[in-house]
Amino acid sequence: MPDFPDRESAKRAGKAKRKRKPSVIWPRVWNVLRHPSFVWVAGAVTVVVLAGVIYLGKVVTATPGYAIGQIETAITHNNGTKLAYYADGAGIARQVVDETTDWLVTHRGLGAIAGLEGVDEARGTRGKVQAAKLAMLEALNRSLSAELNNRRPDTAGIAERVVRTLCATAPLARITGGEHFDVTAVGQPVVSDRTAQIAVTLQYRELQVDIPIAIDMEQAGRRWRVVGVSGLSHALDVVNTAQAERQAIDNRSVAERVAATLEVGSPTVEREAHGRKQTTYLLHLPLTNHSADTVIGVMLALRTRASEAAPAMELEVQHPIAGGTTSPEVWRFDEPTSKPSAVAAILAHPDRLVVRVRDLVIDSAGQADTMWTAGRRSGGS
Repeated sequence: MPDFPDRESAKRAGKAKRKRKPSVIWPRVWNVLRHPSFVWVAGAVTVVVLAGVIYLGKVVTATPGYAIGQIETAITHNNGTKLAYYADGAGIARQVVDETTDWLVTHRGLGAIAGLEGVDEARGTRGKVQAAKLAMLEALNRSLSAELNNRRPDTAGIAERVVRTLCATAPLARITGGEHFDVTAVGQPVVSDRTAQIAVTLQYRELQVDIPIAIDMEQAGRRWRVVGVSGLSHALDVVNTAQAERQAIDNRSVAERVAATLEVGSPTVEREAHGRKQTTYLLHLPLTNHSADTVIGVMLALRTRASEAAPAMELEVQHPIAGGTTSPEVWRFDEPTSKPSAVAAILAHPDRLVVRVRDLVIDSAGQADTMWTAGRRSGGS
């Protein structure tokens, strides 16, 4: 029969098994750590690592990409100091206003800036342009400040918000109207000496046209800063061309409908002299309604072939023209002989006259239906 140990003997045997031998590793490690040579090596490694971290930090912060990231952070947190450090906001706004205003005046005349604060009171072309730029710059700065200080949640990115604000504010609003432009691509910074450019592609949403521009950056010490935008004039040319093409398509469709409804005959001019100081011009123009509906209003534009770019003279018909009938319209102009007028200059050469329909109103089943050309609808001639 086996001899089982009692409880006390088993407890003492278990404690003896659990006792470990003293470690010989940690005393050796401690001796190595206390050795003077190890202290020097550890200190040198620490210095090298810290120096590397500092160097890499300076390398990263001295890049255009880092500056763009800081601008985004500054806008997100409404940090105006950081934003001004990495972007010349005032200079960019002034450049946008200068280039777009000059483009407007060059391509659409002074009428494009009429009505802006201070323009009507200014004298001379230069004074009117400067007054328009000042009014537009103030409006743009107010809009941008309000948008950048907006803390409301917005699914659009910062770039989208800035583009949206620019396009909705004068002077760009005079060109873009209610159209939409989306940021579809942003390239990597291309560095050349102490300048850099970031290619940005906008898409004209309504017409699916790509518009290239570029963000200009300059290096000041180790800091990169956004200082301007390149390609604005070219971008406006692209927008203008796209709008003109769409307008031509729309206008062609309306012109076909107008031509099928109303035929404008050949104009003739009858001249009657009243003494030596007065001349009466009678303009005869037959209008034929080819439709089954009644034409209740017509607006015509009269000009000569040599003055296509000049403002046209408007002629209006305010009486019904029944379907299938021709109405011989006559306009009477009394002009002084001693002082030549624009009307007399136009009517003096009947063979050069050109008449186009601007507005046409028909009575369709008791309801007025207006057809007009795209140029007329957008305020053009």
